[in-house]
Amino acid sequence: MKKTLLFLLLIISISLTGQTTYYVATNGNDSSGNGSNDTPWATIQHALNTVTDGSTILVKPGTYNGRVRVRGSFTSGVLVKSQVSYMAKLRNNTTVITAYKSPNGCHGITFDGFDIAHDAPGAAPLVIHIDGDGNGDVHDITFQNCIIHDSYNNDLVKVNAASYNITFQGNLFFNQAGSDEHIDGNSVENLIIQDNIFLNDFSSSGRTNNNDTSSFIVIKDSGGSNDIYTGSRNVKIRRNVFLNWEGTVATNFVLIGEDSEPHYQAFDIMIENNLMLGNSSNPMRAPFGIKGCRDITFRNNTVTGDLPANAYAFRFNREPTNPIINNINIYNNIWSDPTGTMNDFSDCPISHTDTYTLDTNVYWNNGTPIPQDSSDKINSADDANGITANPLLGDLNNLIIPHYDSSLNQFKDGSVTIREAFERIVNTYGTPETNSPVINMARADQLPADDILGRLRVNADIGAVAPGAVENNELALIRPDNGSENISITPTLEWSGSASSYTLEITDCSPIDPPPPPNPTIGLGLDQFNLIEGPKTITQIPDDLSGLTYNSTTNTIFAVINDPPRLYELNLDGDVIRSIPLQGFNDTEGLVWVNGTDFFVIEEKRGRAVKITVENTTTTIAYPTDYIQLPGNWGANNGLEGVGYTPDTNELILVKEKSPLTIYSLEVPADLSTSPTVTNPFDIATNNFGFRDLSGLHHLGNNTIGHNTHFLVLSHESRALVETDVTGKEYSRLDLGPNGANGTLPDRIRQAEGITVDNQGAIYIVSEPNTFYKFSKSASANATKMAPIFTASNIPEESFVVPENTLTLNTEYCWRIKDNDTGDWTSYFSFTTGNNENPPPPPPLPPLPVETTNTIQVFPNPADTFLSVLFDFEELPENIQVFMYDISGKEILRQSSTSIVDNALHINVSRFSKGCYFLKIKYPKEDIVKSFIKK
Repeated sequence: MKKTLLFLLLIISISLTGQTTYYVATNGNDSSGNGSNDTPWATIQHALNTVTDGSTILVKPGTYNGRVRVRGSFTSGVLVKSQVSYMAKLRNNTTVITAYKSPNGCHGITFDGFDIAHDAPGAAPLVIHIDGDGNGDVHDITFQNCIIHDSYNNDLVKVNAASYNITFQGNLFFNQAGSDEHIDGNSVENLIIQDNIFLNDFSSSGRTNNNDTSSFIVIKDSGGSNDIYTGSRNVKIRRNVFLNWEGTVATNFVLIGEDSEPHYQAFDIMIENNLMLGNSSNPMRAPFGIKGCRDITFRNNTVTGDLPANAYAFRFNREPTNPIINNINIYNNIWSDPTGTMNDFSDCPISHTDTYTLDTNVYWNNGTPIPQDSSDKINSADDANGITANPLLGDLNNLIIPHYDSSLNQFKDGSVTIREAFERIVNTYGTPETNSPVINMARADQLPADDILGRLRVNADIGAVAPGAVENNELALIRPDNGSENISITPTLEWSGSASSYTLEITDCSPIDPPPPPNPTIGLGLDQFNLIEGPKTITQIPDDLSGLTYNSTTNTIFAVINDPPRLYELNLDGDVIRSIPLQGFNDTEGLVWVNGTDFFVIEEKRGRAVKITVENTTTTIAYPTDYIQLPGNWGANNGLEGVGYTPDTNELILVKEKSPLTIYSLEVPADLSTSPTVTNPFDIATNNFGFRDLSGLHHLGNNTIGHNTHFLVLSHESRALVETDVTGKEYSRLDLGPNGANGTLPDRIRQAEGITVDNQGAIYIVSEPNTFYKFSKSASANATKMAPIFTASNIPEESFVVPENTLTLNTEYCWRIKDNDTGDWTSYFSFTTGNNENPPPPPPLPPLPVETTNTIQVFPNPADTFLSVLFDFEELPENIQVFMYDISGKEILRQSSTSIVDNALHINVSRFSKGCYFLKIKYPKEDIVKSFIKK
């Protein structure tokens, strides 16, 4: 009898094979070695050709001569790490590391802790070269905690030809050669440069400073349409230190655009939280420059020191064929010359720049007036909210350059690690005193969530360093968990965190009268909704949290971020279940669940709605061939922001952010490549609800709560959520400002970007960078409005025993914890005290499914993330039904018409709490039941 074997693999972030560590050593052998500690390989290249996804390659101390060719496709990622930081030295007389197009692919690789340099004068160009071959064939490459230095020919690092998702973080860069750069980003997307130190110190490397080197960082596109990108885009330069200029008088620390090209060489660039030190006597053109680019934000940077330069702040100009510079935004920066020797503040020919914003910056020239020049487009006097005052920063006179001597294996300033050197510079020279005029004076809506040290900003402080910032502690409740019953009236409450002290609040949250059912003629009544969870920081999501949608099949929420594009699945408490890279996508701002496994993701600057499929087993989503392209001109940072779906008419409803505000409606065509018929449900220009922008949308027709013709429109600038319909009538409104949502919002939602509603009527909103809110009209939600019955302050530990005579029997209580360092509250947990000290046994449970005795198997058991099932039948049907029950016999999961694809069926159990469960598979001939444990 022929048998079909069907099994489901356990899908976790690290595979069994990926738990293996391999070794490379100078005395290793690629032929006879097996990569073990005792018989290592000789080269990193051989290791990358051999290891499996998820592996770690430890490179033992020593000098490794020759080129390292980066190859391999690794979804989970491979870590190549110097076993002892900076003691594995990679050297070559030409390019040391190349990441080029390969038949084996080239992505998912991280280098950590290496010393990388040319071996001597006379070397051929480049130390590191990452080349996407014009088609994005090289991506997701990271260099971290590396010392990248001493090129004797050209750049230290060149990233070009449509490479994307490339990251340089926590590295030390010094000493390029000639008229070239530390990092040259040429036609790139999602390049992240963060937490690095950039400097030059040629004499400490035994070299002569000819003052002929160019900028530390250049972002440009000198090839135009020669590859898939015309213009570098979505680049972030943040939390870096720049110092000790030894270059030409014509270049900059950071330059966006460089060559005489007729196209915008770069756009959508964020430069924030950087510290630029003018400690050198060598003059430069300006610390920051732009040539023929658009859509650039320069915010919360600190520039300080003598800094001899033609312009102390920036130079914006065009080369002969460049387009006019446009949409430059400059907020919350410090420019402080303690010597009072500024030449010009800026160097910006009037005809070279169109639109710009200069707002809420600090200017200081040691009491001497800031130079103004009527021939420049931008002057400090143009800043209506500018502050002229001493920011009280550290004196640079005693600064020691943290050059690294590879022969002695030590930093010149005595640091042991790059991070130690970084923090020493920031704390000594970039941190304002506690009485500085920069404290709490920033423009809050243009404030990064963190500061240069990666700490959460508590106040709206101007500059890279926020003196009152705190470490990003993860605060979470542990026990009693939600719904716990028969709890003692003196329970021990436990939570996790790393604050110096905590505040506990206990509230009586017993249910009161339930809310009335929904009424389609009067709307949801958004004004009756209260905040019941949040604000909660989703620490697993780094930044740019945008769209949100509820999936009733999985009873989970899906979200997107736009930089780099990635999809997240969350539970209803905002905890991350999994993340999925979106390869080839651009500026993903919204998404909507349609049905089954189908979603639409919208791209703001492309004006597209892209259909994707998300299975339980999906780990990566590639850009599809067909998509819905909306008519019109797209490309600016004010395009598509939100999308909803109504199954009754198979229509997408979409919103454009601004310029102008627009709501679109279109029926989903059978052939996505055909031009859609797009209409406007109503003229929002004359009926805009008083909104300054549109940031999200949810159509209630995709839920079962009785308002299938209504939809919700979100505005982050106007801090409101409005319920409307296709006529534009406003039914209800939720205030998202300070003390909004009936006083349950502790502060305004700063940048609300995503909105969805579950099938119980709860509203979920997310805001950038990574904050989660949940609202409800349910009676128990009113606990947030009720006065606490017990409060304890200054609790030093992560547990607390509730005193006697505080709680009563047979009562439901809600409790939450505040981190006293940050002021952040957790969401609520609930528990119910018992009827007496020896409660009677619970009533008998309903009948449980009866476990079958056939040859079906489930594994692993206990399961954590995905459950595996093994069938032993002659044949399997095309579709089956899957049910899951908890120990009480309650059905908690139903998946109908579940397809068996490639002999695999995957059941995601990650969102369920710990306990015993029953799995029932409805087979045409019989029902198959097996029990398993969720750990």
